[in-house]
Amino acid sequence: MKYALTHAFLIDGTGDSQPNRTVLIEDGIILEIQSQPTIPEGFSEIDLAGKTLMPGLIDLHIHFAALSGDERWMQDAHFPAGRRALLAAVRAEESLLGGVTTLRDLGTEHGIAIALKEAIELGQIRGSRVVTAGSAIVMTGGHGYQMSVEADGPVELLRAIRQNLKDGADLIKICQSEGLPYPEFTMDELKTVVDECHMRGKRVAVHVETEPGMGMAVEAGIDTIEHGFNPSDQTLELMAQKGTYWVPTITINRRMRQEEHDATTYMDGVRRAFRQKGMTGADVEGKLDYLRECFLAFPERFQKGLELGVKIVTGSDGPRPAGYAGTLGIPMDSVRNEVVKFVEWGMNPMQALMAATSEAAKALDMADQIGQIAPGMVADLIVLDENPLEDIEHIDTINMVMKEGVFARGPHSR
Repeated sequence: MKYALTHAFLIDGTGDSQPNRTVLIEDGIILEIQSQPTIPEGFSEIDLAGKTLMPGLIDLHIHFAALSGDERWMQDAHFPAGRRALLAAVRAEESLLGGVTTLRDLGTEHGIAIALKEAIELGQIRGSRVVTAGSAIVMTGGHGYQMSVEADGPVELLRAIRQNLKDGADLIKICQSEGLPYPEFTMDELKTVVDECHMRGKRVAVHVETEPGMGMAVEAGIDTIEHGFNPSDQTLELMAQKGTYWVPTITINRRMRQEEHDATTYMDGVRRAFRQKGMTGADVEGKLDYLRECFLAFPERFQKGLELGVKIVTGSDGPRPAGYAGTLGIPMDSVRNEVVKFVEWGMNPMQALMAATSEAAKALDMADQIGQIAPGMVADLIVLDENPLEDIEHIDTINMVMKEGVFARGPHSR
């Protein structure tokens, strides 16, 4: 299809905005941006006067088939793979209709996310573009071991990485801490992962909640930090120096902060998880006190990272159905919440929109394809009824969604 999107207020994703712009699209690619509409023959005009046109949103941290509830890890481990695959397919479409045109899955077992990606690419089902890490890799008994691949030492890690890539993973995700003041993988293990992946042209994401594991991961050369509640100034400075991306997942983690949600149910779940690891009594409560301190410091740490120039990008850690941790329901299009939270925590609206578009595309190593509106880029676009630069809450006023030049929501949608 050939489209001429006319008279739009254009936010291009790279920090620029212009009124009354026309965007020409053909065969899924942006051809031209015009200041005065000159519509070639054969193009269907869609008048966007009074509306805002911007790139589709990118969510860098989701889990397609994650469940909910206090015992969610055990539910995840035993929920039938077939039902999980169906759930993932529904969620892929849900995300697209919500304006999220690209998703990075950071751990879905049974090959579900890889199969989902292939089905979407073949046009067999409709959904957001998928980039996936396949199954996460953890140390024996490490965070999320119930639905991950366990590996210890360089030899096992190399085998796990190579198997994941053979199965079709686009990147590798490992877990380095789960809210405890000590790491899971050693520095030698981390460097093994980074060296192997970078040699093969693949990026590495690391689940790490606390120090010192976060600093170790940055020093080892990890590409994206996932979560990261309490980075030290030294770690943030190193992230800025190395260009490490930080995906703070505020949307999911705000449930842990007492002033925003009753975190009691969540902490009860963490308490059980610590006890399952053999901790008892005062040791467990001491770890919980440490975790609470990290959560409460999170906004200030975010603002410090912003001040130092750390590359902060969007990821929701969705989906989590209503009732997750007893408090917070997170749908698949919740990366919009992340954009809003970034502004609340110190970004200006343009910075937050870039974090969800062009900057997120750079974190994916896909900046030459998606994340901005420019000639030659893939036509992943959303149309808003209101301007989010005036009020970031307007990010929720989605009117149309286009992925690869095809409307998933709006005129001619299919």
